[in-house]
Amino acid sequence: MGRKKNYLRTNIFLLQESIAMCETSPISISTAVCSNKKALVIGINDYEARNNLKNSENDARDTACALREINFNVKECLKATYDEMNSSLNTFIDRIEVNDMVLFYFAGHGQQWEVSSNS
Repeated sequence: MGRKKNYLRTNIFLLQESIAMCETSPISISTAVCSNKKALVIGINDYEARNNLKNSENDARDTACALREINFNVKECLKATYDEMNSSLNTFIDRIEVNDMVLFYFAGHGQQWEVSSNS
């Protein structure tokens, strides 16, 4: 399982780096041409090794609905296993193109770790 966690952390880091590059770009968001608005929304209530949650999937559904109202193309991933979540994240990252506006939303248990800028 350790290899899978490191792989997912790497993918999340790459997504964060992609977003950071957009934020530091000399073109401001207000003047940038946005080809597509894409969002990946993940919500997980049930966990094997942790306490289950009550509202994460509902929060994810509500967020997805709100994003669709402002014309985001939303991929919802609810009640996902680790492998399903990882697959959805990889597919989402692979489909990001130049000038896309992207948003990643996760509702569920989380864990924070430090990412070194020297990695």
